[in-house]
Amino acid sequence: MHPRLFAPFILAALLSGCTVLALRPNSGIENRTFAVQETPRLRIDAPKARIQNPMPSDHFIGIALSGGGSRAANFSAASLEQLEEFGLVSGASAISGVSGGAIAGGYYALHGRQTDWPLLRSKLKTDFFGQTILKPANLTTMLLTNKTRTSFLSDVLDDVLYDKKTYQDLPHDGPIFLANATDATDGGKRVVFSYEYFYGTLHSPIQEIRLATAVATSAAFPGVFDSVTFERFRPKNSFVPELGSESRESPSYVHLFDGGAADNLGVETLWDVALTQLYGNDMAVVPPRLNSKPFILIAIDANAPNSSAVFEKMSDERQPLDRIFNKNIYDAVDALFSRQRKENLVKMGFGQARFDTITHENFGDLSQKFVKGKRTSAFAIPVLCRPHLGQYRCEVDAADPLPGQIRTRLEGFAWHISIDQIASLALRLSSGDAQVDGARKEERAALVKLQRLATQTKTHLKLTGPENCSPDVLQAALYSAARVLILDDEESRFALCDYMLAGQLINDDTVCKQRYVHAVPRFAIESEDLQYRNLSSDGNSVNVPIRCKK
Repeated sequence: MHPRLFAPFILAALLSGCTVLALRPNSGIENRTFAVQETPRLRIDAPKARIQNPMPSDHFIGIALSGGGSRAANFSAASLEQLEEFGLVSGASAISGVSGGAIAGGYYALHGRQTDWPLLRSKLKTDFFGQTILKPANLTTMLLTNKTRTSFLSDVLDDVLYDKKTYQDLPHDGPIFLANATDATDGGKRVVFSYEYFYGTLHSPIQEIRLATAVATSAAFPGVFDSVTFERFRPKNSFVPELGSESRESPSYVHLFDGGAADNLGVETLWDVALTQLYGNDMAVVPPRLNSKPFILIAIDANAPNSSAVFEKMSDERQPLDRIFNKNIYDAVDALFSRQRKENLVKMGFGQARFDTITHENFGDLSQKFVKGKRTSAFAIPVLCRPHLGQYRCEVDAADPLPGQIRTRLEGFAWHISIDQIASLALRLSSGDAQVDGARKEERAALVKLQRLATQTKTHLKLTGPENCSPDVLQAALYSAARVLILDDEESRFALCDYMLAGQLINDDTVCKQRYVHAVPRFAIESEDLQYRNLSSDGNSVNVPIRCKK
């Protein structure tokens, strides 16, 4: 047989071998980010490994940035920019980011008050998906090397946003940055890129981890991107008080992917961190309610629960490639994300939650400003305290207490800023329809159009959405959505201002309560029906399919 006839078989064998090699868990640049340390530095010796200086213990302001691809990245960046005008972001204790939200949160964490907002906006128009998945050269590289799709995403994020900066490069001032991921090796446990996790679980320094690696891991959507593998190190024949004495045996690994699978809102991490920062890990006496210190949570939510209504007009939603590999796996994952989101919103006092009056010792009864049906609420998270060395170690836990354990609650206030709420702002213009003047009717219609355009922007790592809508139009809609929700929703914003002023978190509310005039942009949109009557009872849009005019 001619040698050339063997060429295809040889090539196939080589590619197969490379493919198997690429799947080995300890191959890849992310896996070699850290080196084995025989004696890891202790917490007190590694302030930068703690990411920043310790947060103040007299109050906690947490900002959660949800997942949702480029839609979430742009909406989160726009929201941070607006909140920064009030000095709220730089004064926050922590930013918790998931997937697209982590993209914007990581950038702000790196630059802080020096953030060039117009520059960030231009960078967030990048087609991260196309530069990662669709490049033929990348496919070849993945077949012949140990590079993964998530490795390429990390490289693109570095080139566009993070410039290979690591956690060591994060500034000491400003909020700490908490990127969220999900552990595929531990039953879907939520994992936070933090000093505590890397030193306490992986026995590895976080200082050397690239921000791009953390963000790419948080955005590694199942079915599109690969999990990222980290090695769990064990010190060899050494005794470290934090770790104990262990022998260096066969390596073990954790495999992390999209943080949305554990909590797509990013709020659970803030509950944990708030409890630790406000009250410490151990308490001598456990009060029945942990409400003596202010706890504020701002949830920036890029979720669009009604976007699936677009498919109701389709008898067959499959695209040509779907006949080979159907993408309904994404629908299944989105459904799980949405369910977890609803559960956490209920815990924060939104949706069908029961509201208790919360009276803070230092702030008076402000809960009346945070009422059901509004965008702000008073909430209480279950906390379980277990006996530990003569004290009680407390953590967020919904489990029933065992003998000797004490159940209490972490109480605070939340402001929920969600894309899907835009149309509900039109309700303020809906009363007495026949008496509303033409200008108000036009503004009302513009709000409904804006909501539909923003919510129908897809959750890809690329600005794509309704037919004929360019990335510039979609980004303009997302930025305008954030501005409308934060500036025009004065009821929610002023309630938060009152709370912060009463708690002496701000000296005055002049800036916080400044009234803004923001014209809702008019987008050239076509649709079967753009009437205001297509709002649900809670003000959310039915979200009929739209398209941009050519």
